[in-house]
Amino acid sequence: LADANNAVSMNNASKNTVTVPLYSAVPFVAGTTIEILRIGTGASHVQSAATINGITNTHADKGLITAQYDKCVLTNHSPDVWTSDGDIGVFYFTGMVATGGTITTDGNFKVHTFTSSGTFTVTSLGDNNFVESMVVAGGGGGGGLGVSPYLWNGGGGGAGGYRTDSSSTVTETAFAVTVGAGGSGGGHRTTGSSGGNSTFNGLTSNGGGGGGSGSFTESVILAGTGGSGGGQGTHHPYGSGGASTLAAATPVTSPVQGHAGGPSGNGGGGGGGGSSSAGAGPSGAPGFGGAGTSNDISGSAVVYSAGGRAGLSGTVAGAANTGNGGGGGFGTNPAPSGGSGIVVIRYQFQ
Repeated sequence: LADANNAVSMNNASKNTVTVPLYSAVPFVAGTTIEILRIGTGASHVQSAATINGITNTHADKGLITAQYDKCVLTNHSPDVWTSDGDIGVFYFTGMVATGGTITTDGNFKVHTFTSSGTFTVTSLGDNNFVESMVVAGGGGGGGLGVSPYLWNGGGGGAGGYRTDSSSTVTETAFAVTVGAGGSGGGHRTTGSSGGNSTFNGLTSNGGGGGGSGSFTESVILAGTGGSGGGQGTHHPYGSGGASTLAAATPVTSPVQGHAGGPSGNGGGGGGGGSSSAGAGPSGAPGFGGAGTSNDISGSAVVYSAGGRAGLSGTVAGAANTGNGGGGGFGTNPAPSGGSGIVVIRYQFQ
């Protein structure tokens, strides 16, 4: 209350803040004026949970007294309603500065996309110290074929683990980024290879499990486990798909990395598990892979971590930098590989 109808001088070499209290804390009466004078070289910001007309003013949006020796005058009209007059800016924000990966801009945000392993280096935090991130592991390769003359088809590769974090704290330092490779497709009576893990700032996504091999009698050639499990190849007796190894991992925005692969059965092998659903078993035809997840962290929506379909004519490899599982082997066609992973980091810069 002693500041009523007086001047408040800010004489600081570093950035500083003047907070106008709520009426419930300091009951300034209507008609009160307070002059805020910036004397020091450090930028002075005026902020309040109350309404200050003339400033787009919340705790995140701070009015800036524009230069040394400038001032603004606040006038109280009623509880928690003020008006500013003088040399004050509407908004001030210092954004984060960082390097690494391929950098694009999406509105007020910078997006760093890593399609291979590298380093994300924060050179200046600015007014915030957190980033959003998406970490997708490499997809598993499709399962190989059984032996002639049966050529039982292979199961689809499991999707690479999919995880996100909407508020990961960072410091001014270098962070290693690992992007997992896609697993290779299996040969005759060979399970597909698992995809590689992807990591960033303590967040790890596990590579997708390889699809199980087709086999007439050798049920031991099973689908692999991983972020999402591989689908089981066709064999007798029919078998279950591979499990998702971290279906209940440490809670973050998306704690479930993926789902199990589909079983084999009459009509073919199972599809690989996806980040949003399990792989399907055959229903008169080879099973479809589990669904992936759409994410627009890069500025446009892309589906990541879909499971590969069990082997049939035309099954395809997982697309690069999607974490998709590869399709299973079929006929004389080799089993396709899984798609490589990706890491995307996003933060406000202005």
